[in-house]
This record gives sequence, C-alpha cells and structure tokens, in this order.
Amino acid sequence: MSDKSGGFNEIIKRSIYIAKSRIEHEGEYVQISEEAYKRAQNILRYAFKVPDSWADTRQLLLTMIPKMEMAGYRNGWIQYLEEGLKISRAQEDTFSLSELSVAIGYLELVQANFQSAEKWFTHAQQGFSKIGDDRGHGKVLNRLARLRLDQEEYKASVAFAQSALSLLGNADVERANSHYVIGSVYRIEGKLAEAESHYRTSLRIWEDANDQRRIAWGLGNLGIVFLLQEEYNAAVSHFTQALEQFEHVHDPANEAQIMNSLAAAYLHMKSLDETDQLLIQAQKIFIRLKDDLGVARTSHNLGLYYFEKGRWAFASESYEQCLILWAKLGLTSSLCNTLDSLGKVYLAQNNFIQAMKTLQHGMETLASISDHPRYARLKESLTIHLRKAKEGMGEQSN
Repeated sequence: MSDKSGGFNEIIKRSIYIAKSRIEHEGEYVQISEEAYKRAQNILRYAFKVPDSWADTRQLLLTMIPKMEMAGYRNGWIQYLEEGLKISRAQEDTFSLSELSVAIGYLELVQANFQSAEKWFTHAQQGFSKIGDDRGHGKVLNRLARLRLDQEEYKASVAFAQSALSLLGNADVERANSHYVIGSVYRIEGKLAEAESHYRTSLRIWEDANDQRRIAWGLGNLGIVFLLQEEYNAAVSHFTQALEQFEHVHDPANEAQIMNSLAAAYLHMKSLDETDQLLIQAQKIFIRLKDDLGVARTSHNLGLYYFEKGRWAFASESYEQCLILWAKLGLTSSLCNTLDSLGKVYLAQNNFIQAMKTLQHGMETLASISDHPRYARLKESLTIHLRKAKEGMGEQSN
C-alpha cells in the first residue's frame, strides 16, 4: 500500500512540476492559456488530497496567483486559494497562510467586497507579524491602504501606506504601491504637485524593476494628474502610452481603467468621436469581471458623454445606474457628484421640479461628509445648480 501511495505522490509531484513549468514558460505578462489553467486546476484537485505534496502544491499556487489575478479570474479561483488555506493551517505553514490570505483579500477588494477584503488582510497581517516577516507585513499594509483609499477613508489610507514604508527595505519594489496611495490622496485633496511627485516616484521604482505591467499603471496615474491640471495633450499622451503597454501585457481590469481615463480626457477636450466606444468597451470588461467600482466610473462618464450629445434619456439612465452602485459601495462623495450631474440633465430639459428634488437630495447627503476633501467643490456646484432650478421654477410660475 505504501509503495502505491509513494508512486502516486511522485506522479502528483511530477505533474505539479510540469504544470508550474508550463505556466512560467508562457511568460510573465502573457495571458495564462486555457490549457495551462485547466491542467493546473485538475492537478490541484488531486494535490490537495495529498498533504505530503503541500511543499510542491503551494509553489504551484503561488506561481498562479499573479497570473490569475492579472487575467481577471476571481470567484472561481478563490475556492482554490481557500483550499490551500485549509492545508496551510493544518500544516502550521504561517507564511503560505498569510500569502494566500493577501491574495484572497485582493481579489475581494477589486470586486469591492470591502468587508471581506479587510477580514483577509487582517488575517495576513497577523500571520506576517507572527513570523516576523517585515516585507510581507509591509505588503499587506499597502493592501489595507488601497482598501481605505477605495472606501474614501483617506487619513487611514495614508497612515497604512506610511507604516508600510517604515517596514519595507529601500530597494523593495513594494514601496511603489505606498507612493501610489499617498499620491492618490494628494490628488483627491487637489494637491497636484505633491501627487505628481509621489506618482513619479512609484513609476521610477517600477521602471527600475522593468515591471511592464506596473509601468502602464504609473503612466496612467500621471495622466490623471495632467488631466486635472488641464494639460490635456499630456494626459492623452500618457494614457495612450499606457494602452500601448497593454498590447503586450494581459491586464484587462487596468486596461479598462486607462480606457475610462482616456475617455475622460476626450470629454474635457470635447473630442467625442471615440469616447463612447472607449467607455462601452471598458464597461463590458468591468461587467465581465464583476467590478462594480469600474462599472460605476464608466457609467458616470457615459452620462457625461450623453449629456454633451444632448441625449437626455441615455444620460439619465447612465446616472441612475451609477447611483445604485455608489449607494451599494457606500461611496457618498461619488454619489453626490452623480446627483449633481443628474440634476444638470433635468435642468437642461427645464424639468426644474425633478432637478430641485435631485439636487436637494445631493445637498442633504453631502452634509454627512463635511470633512471630505471634495466637500467644498461639491457643495459649490450643487448650490449653483440648485439656485438655477429655483430660478427656473420661479420663471415657469410667472
């Protein structure tokens, strides 16, 4: 019996080695092939039943994690990571337990499942601290920073990123993610010079590491700063360079984000010829990936596009879809921004009663986030549009 068991274990070990080698052979930035994915899935189902093969099995899992995340595999892949977690826990493999927890947390984060993501990141943080792994601890602090950024909790976001920097070595590529988060908070606060500085630091780190995927991210980040500075040609140039990177890097979620940003630049330039196709293509990707945050962002920009084209019904529909998602995600400032835009649609149609209801709702909701960096700008815009709605109603009654 033991001979048979030993022979089976060797078969599993050899199969894992072949599967891992094939995935690595496909290249770092190439989409994992369906054949390689199916082979690995099949092998993992057997390998999980052989505890003695865990040392090899975990290597296959860890090799697959970046490829699967980059390709946009989420819910179906999480079950394999959770199975690995069970074995890690049984074998008291705290390092693997922590790494797999980070991976699951990140997949939950990009689906905007914020509570679940925080739970997994907290598990990982505890594990890395337990084994004294400063790099792992710093990495998970950056993920928590990104989580708080997406939740619009900016002070906590910066605090996590700064804590991560204190743990990470000076040459650690992971430091780029800390600078990305800090730069993003500066951008949201309107401190664009500081934002650009941190974004350039993160891009430089990724360039030094020759990380083609993240170089595209860095170009996109700088593009947003240029967009906010109304340097539209520079913004378009950076977004276009990023999209050129994605011709060689399979990263649909981030490619869709860049498409959305490029469309936003075209909207500001009143260059609408390609805008709708960029947004529709990006939205299709986000819907396929179940990325509610991405869908909401593209829906809002589609609303702006339809507004510019005078297609009021389509604009209203896009904004209404957006409002549902902002409420689901708990992102109040974004919800108020979309209410303001929807109010403008009603104003354009001289539907002053509906405009007043929508804009008043925006003002009342905005009052709950008076400490938000966007509060003053949003209040000013809502106030102007609400005044126009009241004036319009007055004129209609005369």
